[in-house]
Amino acid sequence: MYINICSDLQGIQIIKNELFFEEPEVLTPALKSELVRKGYAEEELLVVSHTFVARKLHGEQHPL
Repeated sequence: MYINICSDLQGIQIIKNELFFEEPEVLTPALKSELVRKGYAEEELLVVSHTFVARKLHGEQHPL
C-alpha cells in the first residue's frame, strides 16, 4: 500500500504521509463482496486521497 511504500523511502524526512477515507457506507454489501473476492482489501476500496509531504535530507546520496 502507498503508506508503507512511502514510509520506506530513503534520504528524506517525511512530514506528512496520510490516507483519507470515504465512509464505509458508500460500499454496498454486494459491491464490497465482489471486489474483496477479486483481491481488493476494504481499506484500498475506501481510500480517496493520499497526502505525502517530505523534505530531501541534505548530504544524503540515496536515490528516491
